[in-house]
Amino acid sequence: MIRIGVFSNYEVFNKCNAIFNPEVYPIGENLGYPFYFLREQIKKMGHSIDTIDCRSIEDFDKYIFFDFPNRAKQLINQLAKRKKEMFLVALESPLANSGNYECENHKYFKKIFTWNDELVDNVKYIKLNLANKIQNDLKLSHKDRKLCVLIASNRSSQHSQELYSERSRAIEWFQTNAPADFDLFGYGWNKYIPRNDNLAKKIQRVAFREAAGRLAKEKYTSYRGTVKGKLEILSQYKYSICYENAKGYYGYISEKIFDSLMAEYVPIYLGSENIDKYIPRNCFIDKRNYSGYFELYKDISTEKSEILAERVENIREYLGSSFAFDFSAERFSEIIIREIFGSL
Repeated sequence: MIRIGVFSNYEVFNKCNAIFNPEVYPIGENLGYPFYFLREQIKKMGHSIDTIDCRSIEDFDKYIFFDFPNRAKQLINQLAKRKKEMFLVALESPLANSGNYECENHKYFKKIFTWNDELVDNVKYIKLNLANKIQNDLKLSHKDRKLCVLIASNRSSQHSQELYSERSRAIEWFQTNAPADFDLFGYGWNKYIPRNDNLAKKIQRVAFREAAGRLAKEKYTSYRGTVKGKLEILSQYKYSICYENAKGYYGYISEKIFDSLMAEYVPIYLGSENIDKYIPRNCFIDKRNYSGYFELYKDISTEKSEILAERVENIREYLGSSFAFDFSAERFSEIIIREIFGSL
């Protein structure tokens, strides 16, 4: 039996196999399932995979790091000195984890799994799409759906390729110009998120936090609260503003657009530079084709029902295809197992 130790850059997932428990993940049914499925497949093979707190670190034969452990690099050095075999699964974009893409860090790992098409050589750098719990048989109702929704957490970044600010622009436009046709869900929109460090320090005081909360409530009038299950909410709308956290990367396609597709509504997408290599253009609306939100709103608010129905059929066909399967938990597990164990 081969024992695999797992470590995540997110501490919340490193205790008692939390990374393999879909219930631990804050938003949606989709995020935790690939890790759960991977563990089940490895157990069926007669091997084990656990977070490294579950046994002595010396008891593991191989190690998988889900994103580079920027705050625990000493662990990497410790294992390297003991000549332990390590693998990196680089899930986050450079915006969220720059350590994933610093060449100096790559020397520690036998193989690196990445969505980044510009790195993949399928020798050391193995192509691995961000995975989903693909469902294509939900048989959802399309009657009486509202027009447009956005589900995301309220975040900010100074990175040149961030899309958080573009989400905010979309929210502000719809609230001002089409409030009856737009709803906002997610974490943090009822709290003021400061855009610079000096202001952040001031808001640490209770009085400022309370005032900031009131300002946020007044600013985000479309906010409808948090969600646990995305599909339940998304299936009530025809379109979704579906932006990645970052733009301009090749192959960076997260669960966001797949959540939309599985709810059988049309994503308004912005993010991956080569999105149409992986998802047909007849399944989504490319925000890059619009100069502004007025033109976008005009199109989606006047689109004929038969055209929308055709888009939904395209989505169903895609979700049942081998192209969508490449983003599934099954393919995710298959690739990792093949490269680590040398067989399925």
